[in-house]
Amino acid sequence: MRVTNRMMGEDFLINLRRNLKNMQHVQYQLATGKEVSRPSDDPYRVTRALSLETSVMKNEQYLRNIEDSIGWVDTNDSALGALGDSLNRVRELMIRAANTGMSETDHKAIFAEMKQIGEGMGDIGNVNYDGRYIFGGQSTTEPPFPKDWIDAVTMDLPLVNLDGVYNGDDRPISREMLPGVNVRINVHGQDILGGGEDQNNLAQTMKTILEILSNPGDNDVMVLGGDLLGEIDGHIENVLDLRTQNGAVSNRLDTLKERNATENLGMKELLAKVEDIDFAEKIMQFAMMENVYRASLSAGSKILQPTLLDYL
Repeated sequence: MRVTNRMMGEDFLINLRRNLKNMQHVQYQLATGKEVSRPSDDPYRVTRALSLETSVMKNEQYLRNIEDSIGWVDTNDSALGALGDSLNRVRELMIRAANTGMSETDHKAIFAEMKQIGEGMGDIGNVNYDGRYIFGGQSTTEPPFPKDWIDAVTMDLPLVNLDGVYNGDDRPISREMLPGVNVRINVHGQDILGGGEDQNNLAQTMKTILEILSNPGDNDVMVLGGDLLGEIDGHIENVLDLRTQNGAVSNRLDTLKERNATENLGMKELLAKVEDIDFAEKIMQFAMMENVYRASLSAGSKILQPTLLDYL
């Protein structure tokens, strides 16, 4: 077959474009830091990378759930701790008021402080985290306890059903921390108020204490150091139990957070292996492609057709 200058020129242009395209591809990889930029480059690698990216995003959302839940549970613990301190102070005042040697003025002073403590309990019950009331069950947008709850307690209300005292519900709040792993993070107001068939709830106990202190009689004062003191001890124990359960949830969340961080690190490392380039290798490839391209240009310059001037 006769080889002409035109054929050589066409072959040269085809190879030159191919070399330029190869150099451009490596240059693009260096610019993006990614091995592939479109599914056609490597369908399996792209599919694997997309799957890993989805897993990483899900894991990051789980981490946000865990961190938000840790903040919620920490707020639970702080509020329950404050409530426990208030109940311990109530117990101290009850023991003092049970002293038959106390004067009417002393009882009035204790009554005033006890009422203030009761109002403080209402404030604790309305603690919120990130704008959500933590003790209202799933009713997180409205305060679970009325601001004047201690006044409602001192009125003649049917407190057995907590009417007028607790406005929340008893539904749990759970968060998904891992696929298929849900953790309850809330303590609702009915847990705190306690009570049941054989025991008065906290509102009923406070109602009785305040009624006695507002108009104490000798027999009533003795009750403060007897059955009522036992009720307060039961409420203190209830708050301690709730705080213990909350602490167990806190420990579990810390463990889940560590596991999440480990899994996230492993997936990101695997994703980097799938889609990230080896910069040293790519720089060497680019330098080699550049040399090939320059050699192509040099070879192309020698395919010019000779003219009459070359023979003169």
